[in-house]
Amino acid sequence: MIDHLTVGVSDPEASRRFYDAACAPLSLAYGEHSPFAWWGALTLATDGRPVSTGVHVALAAASEDAVNAFHAAALAAGGTDNGAPGPRPNYGPDYYAAFVHDPDGTNVEAVYRGAPVSDFDHVSFGTADLESAKAFYETVLAPLGHGVLWETGDIAAFGARGAMFALMRKEPTRHVHLAFAASSPAEVDAFWEVGRAAGYADNGAPGPRPQYHEGYYGAFLLDPDGRNVEAVHHAR
Repeated sequence: MIDHLTVGVSDPEASRRFYDAACAPLSLAYGEHSPFAWWGALTLATDGRPVSTGVHVALAAASEDAVNAFHAAALAAGGTDNGAPGPRPNYGPDYYAAFVHDPDGTNVEAVYRGAPVSDFDHVSFGTADLESAKAFYETVLAPLGHGVLWETGDIAAFGARGAMFALMRKEPTRHVHLAFAASSPAEVDAFWEVGRAAGYADNGAPGPRPQYHEGYYGAFLLDPDGRNVEAVHHAR
């Protein structure tokens, strides 16, 4: 569901050391192309853009041992404990997780609950107006084949178990970029077209983006909290 998540950081080298260590037990492959560095689908912007706030990202682990190793490595690399490894039965009977704040305070989790289906188990954002944000994502994700998975009074979750995006009624997440995977350029076009037809702000019309790589086709909109949201298709 999620192609990539891009966060801004205050000290790129400190964040690079942290994520190098934390992501190694999760087997997330490292790559870079200025001004970005990435571990799987998690991307850091290293060009001095504003620091992201209010982000929660849960990285999928292949075992409980991997969760334990993530936690230990993240703390050794400058992270701050936000929840020791262990079962979280309040989230599910098979949910085993650990939580760490990265050097900028982003809440990073590793979770094991069976074989991972993507790099991210889930990503969650805070929103100032849950109803408006939910309406935006329902509209623009429909052409990509995603709808509401479940919801409560304060949370709306999209996608599928093990590959989920959630909105939470709390202080809005800021200065973050979220890209959703599209299976074709036509889906990218539809994402942008339905969003514009519903009155949402354009942040980049559909088209090739060869500066990222050959075959990169994306479109960008701003969600009701002002976040940059993309649909992207990769034809490599």
